[in-house]
Amino acid sequence: MDSSLYPKNLKNNIQSLGYVTFAALILVIMLGFLIRFTLPFISGLVWFSTDTYDYINMADAIIAGHPIAKFPNGLPLLIAIIKIFVKPELMPKVLIFINVILSTSIIWMAALITTKITNKKFIGIITALIVSLYPNQINYTRFILSEVPACFLLTLSIFLFLKKNFFLSGFILFLATFFRSDLLLVFPLLFAISLYFLCKNDKIAKAFYFCTGYMLGILFSFMLLNYGVIASTNRYGLEILKSLNADSLKEEYPSIANFKEDEKLHPIRTYIQFILNNPTTYLKQRLFALENMWGWPLASNRNLIAKILIAIRFPIFILGIIGFWKYRNNFDAWVLFIPILALSIIHVATYSSPRYTFTVEPLLICLASISLSKRQLINESIRG
Repeated sequence: MDSSLYPKNLKNNIQSLGYVTFAALILVIMLGFLIRFTLPFISGLVWFSTDTYDYINMADAIIAGHPIAKFPNGLPLLIAIIKIFVKPELMPKVLIFINVILSTSIIWMAALITTKITNKKFIGIITALIVSLYPNQINYTRFILSEVPACFLLTLSIFLFLKKNFFLSGFILFLATFFRSDLLLVFPLLFAISLYFLCKNDKIAKAFYFCTGYMLGILFSFMLLNYGVIASTNRYGLEILKSLNADSLKEEYPSIANFKEDEKLHPIRTYIQFILNNPTTYLKQRLFALENMWGWPLASNRNLIAKILIAIRFPIFILGIIGFWKYRNNFDAWVLFIPILALSIIHVATYSSPRYTFTVEPLLICLASISLSKRQLINESIRG
C-alpha cells in the first residue's frame, strides 16, 4: 500500500498541497502581470483616449492652483502628484506601470476573495486565471483612465470588508468613488444590506465602522475642496439629461444642446417628464442600455472579433447571477453583488457602454466562480 495514505504522512500531504496551490497561484499572477506589461509597453498600442487629455488638463489646473471640474478628481489628483515628482516625458510610463501593478493585484485579491468564501483553493486559482485572461481587464490596463485605479480600490474595499476590516473598507470605497462617480450608489446599498445582516447577529456596530470610514473619506474630500486643491464636480444633472438622448446602437456620447435652459436647470424634473411623455421610447432606451452593458455589444463601429471578446461577459454575468441567487441568504454573496447591482442601476438608468462594467468585473467573476462550489462550504465560511 502507498505509504502516503498513512495518517503519519497526512500533515506532509496537506503542506505539499498548500505549496502546490501557492505555486500555481503565483504562476497565474505572473502570467497576468506579463500580459498586462506586454500589451502597453511592447505592443505599440495607444495609451491615450479623448478623456485622458481632459484628466491631464485637470491635473495641470490642480498644479497651477486653479482647479477645474469636469470629471471626478481622483485620477487628476494622482496625475498631479506624479507630475510633481517625475519628468513630464516619464509621467505616462509611470501611470501605465501603476496600472499594471494595480491590475495584477486585482488578480491576487479575486483569488483570495473566492478562496475565503468557498474554502476551496482550486476555485480561487480558477478565479485568478479567469481574471488574468479576461479581455476587458487586459485591454484597459493600457489606457490612462480612471478604470484600473477605481477597480483596484473597489476590489480592495470588498476584500477588506470580507476580512471584517470595516473602517478601512469604508474609506477605500470612498476613494474608489473619488475616481469613478458611477460607484456612488455602492455605499448606501452596501451599508443598508450590512445593517440588515449584521443586526440579526448583534454586530450592527460593524456597519457603523464601515460608515465612519466612508465619512472620513468625505471629510478628506471637503478639506481638499476647502483649501482649493480640487474643484467640486457636479455631473449628475448633465448625465441625467444626456441619457435621454443616448443611442446605445451608436455608442456616441450624447449632447444636451436640444434641451431648453429651464430643462437644464431641473434635470430630474425633465427626466421624469420624459418618462411620462415617452414611456415606450424610455423603456427601449433602458433595455438597449442593459443589453449594451451586459449582453451583446450593439455599436456598429466594432468588428466581429471585438464584439465576441466583449460578449464573453454575458456567460460570466449569467453565472454570476446564478451564484448570487443560489446563496442569496448569505451576507458574503450580497457584499459581492451590491457593487454590480449599483453600477448596473446607474448606467441602465442613464447611459451604458461595455467600458463601464470594468470596475465590477473581478467581483462578477468571483460570483461566477462561487456558483460552481458546493453550498455548504459557503455557509460554513460565512458563519465563521
